[in-house]
Amino acid sequence: VKCSVVQTRSYANYGFTNLNFKDWMSDKDKCLQNIKNRNVNFTEDQLDNVFNLYNKKKQLEFDILQTRKSRNKEAKSSAKQFSQHTDTATAPTSDQQDPSLSQQQSKAKDIRSTLQRQTLELSQIESQLYTEAKHIPNSSSPHSPIGDESSNIIIKNSGQIPSFSSSPLHHTDLCTSFDLAEFDQAAQICGNGFIFFKNQGALLEHALIQYAISLILSLPTPFTLINTPDLIRPHILDACGFQPRNTDPNSSQIYTTAPPHNLSLIGTSEISLAGLYSNTLLPASMLPLRLLGYSHCFRSESAAGTKNRGLYRLHQFTKLEMFTICLPEQSESCHAEMLSIQEDLYQALRIPYRVLEMSTGELGASAWRKWDVEAWMPGSQKYGEISSTSNCTDYQSRRLNIKGDRGGGKKEWCHTVNGTALAVPRIVVSLLENGQRNEGKEIVLPEVLGKWMGRKEGEEIVLKAKEGRGKGLHQISGERSFYFDAEEKDKIRE
Repeated sequence: VKCSVVQTRSYANYGFTNLNFKDWMSDKDKCLQNIKNRNVNFTEDQLDNVFNLYNKKKQLEFDILQTRKSRNKEAKSSAKQFSQHTDTATAPTSDQQDPSLSQQQSKAKDIRSTLQRQTLELSQIESQLYTEAKHIPNSSSPHSPIGDESSNIIIKNSGQIPSFSSSPLHHTDLCTSFDLAEFDQAAQICGNGFIFFKNQGALLEHALIQYAISLILSLPTPFTLINTPDLIRPHILDACGFQPRNTDPNSSQIYTTAPPHNLSLIGTSEISLAGLYSNTLLPASMLPLRLLGYSHCFRSESAAGTKNRGLYRLHQFTKLEMFTICLPEQSESCHAEMLSIQEDLYQALRIPYRVLEMSTGELGASAWRKWDVEAWMPGSQKYGEISSTSNCTDYQSRRLNIKGDRGGGKKEWCHTVNGTALAVPRIVVSLLENGQRNEGKEIVLPEVLGKWMGRKEGEEIVLKAKEGRGKGLHQISGERSFYFDAEEKDKIRE
């Protein structure tokens, strides 16, 4: 089954004509209250400006239509008069000029000038309108509690929080003592927020990705695996709703390349996957369309504190993202399906977690409803987010021009749903900190990863800290400790 491509207007105002201005204007108070509930820095004056710009746009479109009608009428009249003058009996001599023909030419010129001015003005109004209107967020689910982070509701707890005979170690200490990652040297050459996974740490990253892909692709509801580009045009990013709550352009968390390239590094493959189906008309028979995206992710966000040091908040990391395009009546079941998949993944990895119903103040611009999954992290004695899943209803499809075709001429905006399958660094944090044993001298990892970590099926995966390790890349007698020991190599060969 093939989908058809729908032509759009310029990149600058990508999808802006599809925004639901009429809904916003029909109930301004409701729209304004939703903006406040979602903690978006967008004032009533700005909303009024959007409505005024929209009315100007509609008036200009009407004026342009009338001007074009006048142009066409004059063109027909001029053609008729010119045809009459081509008759030899009435044609003027070379030294004569028909006054009526001259007047019509002058009038046609004025009409062309008016049309050019109106078209330019419309383009400027449209640009201003989209610049302002893109900050208006999606509507909110009645299930989303109104308020900030403190209003989030815990709707489920799963797994047993481990107990330790002594204070559990932080994952940065475990990474160092087990020689799983390089922090200090990464900071020297890349800056803070970057790491090198190495040895069993590098193997663990690949094992997690392979495990998640294997599980998701074996589901009864098939997903299509896609390796996406890491760079994308900024208008796709805008259309997906990746904008700061603050309208200050300097508050963006997006890395952008310098001119003349003008590309943005993606924060999630959701952006690339949504863009892949922009300007498409999808037959209802191929919906829901389930995609699994693999990519590197880049975020310029920074944060201080014990919880955020080490692997928890990186500028670059590897992630698997689920993304579904569906009909409106399918989106809530697809949303619940994604949460179920996330829970299956984390339960098999023996991660203690809880599920939260996120408040309106915690919803991104595109999300109508969002659930977060937080894992227990003993090293910081806190829960930390490891995934989220959001129902974006028609927010993204309107801006990306994605429609479903039910047949018989009935077309409507699709809904989009997204969810993290597995973000590697935070899963590693949870596995290391919850799996530590014997006062941090051993780490036990889930058996489901054994296939990709050189272990036999059902064999327990136990990492052991070894003497001489964990001193840093250049501190072991000048020797780089990149390699597995003989016992580890034998297991991998097997």
